[in-house]
Amino acid sequence: MMMNFFLYYFTVFIIVTNGIDIDVKQDRCKRQTSNTCLLMPQATEGPYYWNATYNRPNITENRPGIRFTLHITVIEVGTCQPIPRAAVDIWHCDAIGLYSHFINASLGAGPLPGMNGTRPPGPPPGTNGTRPPRPPGGGNRNTDNTTFLRGLQVTNDDGKATFYTIYPGWYVGRATHIHIKVHINGTYVDESGVYTGGYTSHTGQLFFDDLFTDQVGSLLPYISHNVTRVRNNIDGIFNGQGGNSSVLSVNFIEQNLGFDGGVIASIILGINSSSIPDPVEGGGGPPPPPTSTIRSLGNVVTVISYTLILFHFIALF
Repeated sequence: MMMNFFLYYFTVFIIVTNGIDIDVKQDRCKRQTSNTCLLMPQATEGPYYWNATYNRPNITENRPGIRFTLHITVIEVGTCQPIPRAAVDIWHCDAIGLYSHFINASLGAGPLPGMNGTRPPGPPPGTNGTRPPRPPGGGNRNTDNTTFLRGLQVTNDDGKATFYTIYPGWYVGRATHIHIKVHINGTYVDESGVYTGGYTSHTGQLFFDDLFTDQVGSLLPYISHNVTRVRNNIDGIFNGQGGNSSVLSVNFIEQNLGFDGGVIASIILGINSSSIPDPVEGGGGPPPPPTSTIRSLGNVVTVISYTLILFHFIALF
């Protein structure tokens, strides 16, 4: 009788806990098989956007760094069909954390642009509660005429746009990332190379695998940067604004050449081209808890199962 009792509850326990695991795996498979049609998460625009970028595939302008080819395909999330003539707009910092058009600002001198002359209270997201001292440079936050590492490409009939740039660096309080916008129904003028009009259907940020960026950070000119890089799991925007869905898979263009041959990545952006999403503000939420909700639920079921077994064991005596 005792043996039958323990066999019964052990079987129930396995079924219950395995059932939870099966559900998780099935859900994970569904998300993987439909990945190309998921709506990409919106993210904050950040303080260094400048909407006067020109249509050009090569945005490097001789900035030093690892050559980086980025393929972006824009699709309609409801149909998974490519969106031609969408304007993909990207910008990012250089190997030592500087943004063109805002060089003084990205040096950390004075208030951030758009902050009415004041720097927001508290530490930047991801700095573990401390604001680092500002580097020298005074309060000059004037913009400049530089345009490096900014550009716009109109997608072809396959919804694809390609940029030639460098692997981004990083700056205080942020993980390595690229900003991106997708504009719809605007006009591109061939003579001037300028895209105007339309509306913005997506604003987001693309992130990089930390281990890969560790390798990049050991090379020149990145190694000369004296700012400690924030990792993805600490970055407030990554955690609070869907960063896990926006991580680029970066590979060597030629394996035998490694970083000397440059790196390449591709990503599919699922957007709703008829929508104009509200801007996302703030630095996102805190890092996620160390265990997932599903794992916590499994632990609760385990405790309950053992408790029931104990009560029935006591009842037998």
